[in-house]
Amino acid sequence: MGFHMNELARNNALPALLGIVLLSMLCGTGRAVASETVSLQKMLDRVIETYPSIEIAALQVEQARQEFAKVRSTLGWQVYSQAGIAHDLNFINSPTDRFDVSAGMRRSFESGSQFEIAGQYAYAESDAALTPFLPNPSRSSGLDINTACLLPGAGITRSTGKAS
Repeated sequence: MGFHMNELARNNALPALLGIVLLSMLCGTGRAVASETVSLQKMLDRVIETYPSIEIAALQVEQARQEFAKVRSTLGWQVYSQAGIAHDLNFINSPTDRFDVSAGMRRSFESGSQFEIAGQYAYAESDAALTPFLPNPSRSSGLDINTACLLPGAGITRSTGKAS
């Protein structure tokens, strides 16, 4: 696997390679370098063949770049939702219809902090009420706001707000 000049310059490996080329020319690498006209690209290829750790370092730089891109892709808004509907029997064998839906958004920040807002709604209706004190049909809704702030040296502090 060879490298081109623009790849080496982009990885900031070019100054190190040029230093090794000059050092190898002064000390000798076991090849007759001074007796032939050699292009810079050919010289760099020879140095990489002689010192494979340079190629390994360039691969590690590329791997780190890809890992960084992977971590950055988790930042930003994430949207989620869920819905359900059911027709079944409750614990007293009375038919019950249920419907629920929830949705929310979550954002992670570079500092490690998070912000989340979510809402939900549920509806349930039964053919027979267990007691006259329980509403039939019943409805419930809610809104949750959650934060997780990463404070320097103190760890994570969480704050949760709920409205129903």
